[in-house]
Amino acid sequence: MPLQTAIVGATGVLGQELLAALAELARDGEADLAPPVLCATGESAGETFPWLEDEELAVEPFSTAAVRGAAAALVAVPPAAAPGIVQKLRELGVAAVDASRAHRQTAPLFFDTRPPSLAGAPLVATPSAEAHLLARPLAALLEWEPSSVHATVLRPASAAGEAGVSELAQATGLLLNGEEPPAPRLGHRLAFNLVPQAGAFEGPDAEAERDLAWELPRLVGRELAVASTVLFGPWFYGHLATATVGFSREATADRVRERLESAPQVKVLDDPSEAVYPMPSLATGDGAVLVGRVRADPSREHGVQMVLAMDAVRATAVLAVKALLALAR
Repeated sequence: MPLQTAIVGATGVLGQELLAALAELARDGEADLAPPVLCATGESAGETFPWLEDEELAVEPFSTAAVRGAAAALVAVPPAAAPGIVQKLRELGVAAVDASRAHRQTAPLFFDTRPPSLAGAPLVATPSAEAHLLARPLAALLEWEPSSVHATVLRPASAAGEAGVSELAQATGLLLNGEEPPAPRLGHRLAFNLVPQAGAFEGPDAEAERDLAWELPRLVGRELAVASTVLFGPWFYGHLATATVGFSREATADRVRERLESAPQVKVLDDPSEAVYPMPSLATGDGAVLVGRVRADPSREHGVQMVLAMDAVRATAVLAVKALLALAR
């Protein structure tokens, strides 16, 4: 019998990518999937989206009646809304994959290089984009015992959802025409700017930096000293990071590069003499992490520097669908 699933938050940036990832699996015959139930929590109910070749799926308001009968649901809503939705799903016996940060510290954190035990699990969470971006290459380098990560991560406007994308587009157009944009929702405008804050501050670190320090060691299964700065940048899709990884054992840039070339969901783009290296524009639409400019860090023993790029919307959708199928088994 085809697997019945649901997407809650189907009209958002991530929700639409989740639908595309499910359709790709169904089209390629990799999973036997019924058309998913699409739900929204806002005013976007009634919109329609294509499913496979000749079917249109209508978005319904989220309700227990709408999702009753689904084996598992993908939850792609803001963190404040996620707990209530997950609770209703659990009352119905519907397993949930929460792509917000609401349950990351209380539910199993799903990552396919070290998948948690999901036997009987009613809920899993996906990691933050920043942790996903750094964990993917680190998972391939464990033989050299990574011990520290220092990273600067630049988030695109899509990390603030559809509102962030719309705000950047509007502000850019107005500024190019010599007009002042309206007050930004992030506190500072993104257009022609960089904002060194991703979430609320508690002490010296912002929310995204605290999340990264907590999540990254759990995703790679090692104690790590993690120091980061996360910024918002003036483009629509694709994270970019510069990272220095400290290793306990000797790890040369050449050996690290060679190992990354065979790592799953990692693509090495590393030929600076030909201007080949990771960029957000190259990552867009690709679920892999792009890695390049791999070189020794002369400031520390066994340190290797690298540049990373990833389309977090696509990568998170692919990971969340893997979690969904694992829960539904």
